[in-house]
Amino acid sequence: MAPEPQSTATVLRRLILPGAFLAVITFTWLKRGREAELAMEEAKQTHAMESFAGQTMGTTYAVKIQQQLSPEQRAEIQLRIDTELAAVNSSMSTWQQDSELSRFNRQPANTPMQTSAGLRAVVEMAQGVWNKSGGAFDPTIGPLVDLWGFGPSAPTGEVPAVEDIELALAQVDFPAVTLQSGTMTRGREDLRLDLSAIAKGYGVDQVSLALDELGYERHMVEVGGEVRAGRAKSDGEPWRIAVERPDAQGGIQEVVALESLSMATSGDYRNFFESNGERKSHTLDPRSGQPISHGLASVTVLHPQCAMADAYATALNVMGPEQGMALAETLELPVLMLVRNGEGLEEIRSSHFPELQPSGGAPVKAPVPVSP
Repeated sequence: MAPEPQSTATVLRRLILPGAFLAVITFTWLKRGREAELAMEEAKQTHAMESFAGQTMGTTYAVKIQQQLSPEQRAEIQLRIDTELAAVNSSMSTWQQDSELSRFNRQPANTPMQTSAGLRAVVEMAQGVWNKSGGAFDPTIGPLVDLWGFGPSAPTGEVPAVEDIELALAQVDFPAVTLQSGTMTRGREDLRLDLSAIAKGYGVDQVSLALDELGYERHMVEVGGEVRAGRAKSDGEPWRIAVERPDAQGGIQEVVALESLSMATSGDYRNFFESNGERKSHTLDPRSGQPISHGLASVTVLHPQCAMADAYATALNVMGPEQGMALAETLELPVLMLVRNGEGLEEIRSSHFPELQPSGGAPVKAPVPVSP
C-alpha cells in the first residue's frame, strides 16, 4: 500500500522546525556566552587596580584606585593629583622661598597678611591640637630643631649649651600666630612657622577629596607614610594598611583594615644621635626644648582627616605613653603605641583603637567618635 502523499506544508515544517530549533539553541548559547564575557569583563574592570606615584613635599606619594581606567581618565586623574599637591606645596613649603608660608615668615611683625583659605584652615587645625596637647604640638619649634642639628643644616651630633637652648626655646611661641578674617599675623619678628608635621596629611586629604569629586571613591592615598582610605573595595574588602615595626630591622608590626578613614604614624627610630651613651631623638619637646626621653618608639593615630591624624601623632609622640594615652582617651582618639620594653616592643591601644590582625579583620569605618 503506497504511503499517503504529504502536503507541501507538512514537508516544510519537518525541514524547517529542526533547523529553527537548532538556531534558537545556538543563539541562546551565543547570547549566554556573550553575557558571560561581558560579566567577566565588568568584573575585571571592577576589580582592576590602577596606581599613580611620584614625588612631592620632599617625599613620595602613591595613589591606588580600584577601577579600570582609560588613558583619558588616567590623564585627568594625574592632572588633578598634581594640581592638588602642587597647591599645598606652593602654600606650605618651607623650602620654596616664594611659597605662601615663606612669605608669611618674612612678613613684618604685627602686619596682617592676606592668606589662602587652605593655609588658614591648616593653622586653625594646628592651633586646636596645640591647645588640646598643652603645647606638645607646636609648629614654631624650628629654632630648636635647627639648634639640635635636625634641621636642613648638617647635624653636629653635639648637645647644645643650656643657654642656647633657652634662647631657642624663647622663640617657640605658636600663640603669637593669630588668624583674622582672610589674614594671618605673626606677633614677633623672630617667629618662624613650619607646618611640616601637618601639611603632608592635609595634602592626602585634598587628593582624596578630589578623587571623590571626580567619582573615584574606591581609592587609597599616601604621602610620606600618611594614609587616607576611601570606600571599601568592590568585593567589600577594606584597604589594609601596615603599621611599620619601629626598629632597625623594620618590617610589619601589624596590619589595620581601614574604610573611609586616615592613619598617621610618628616615631623617633629613624633620626637620632648618641651622646655619652644617651640616645638623642629628633623628636623635641617644644615645652622643654629637650629631645624626648621616654620609651615610646612610635604612635599611630586614626582620624577621618589625615591632617588631624598627622598632627596628633606628633603631639602624642612628644607627650609619651602615659600623658599621650590619657589625652587619647579624653579625646576618644583611636591610638596604637609601640613602647620599648627591654629588647622588645609593647603594644598599647586606646579603648577606641581596633584589634589589629596580620590579615583579615573587620574594617574601621568613619565616623569614629573623635574630637577635633
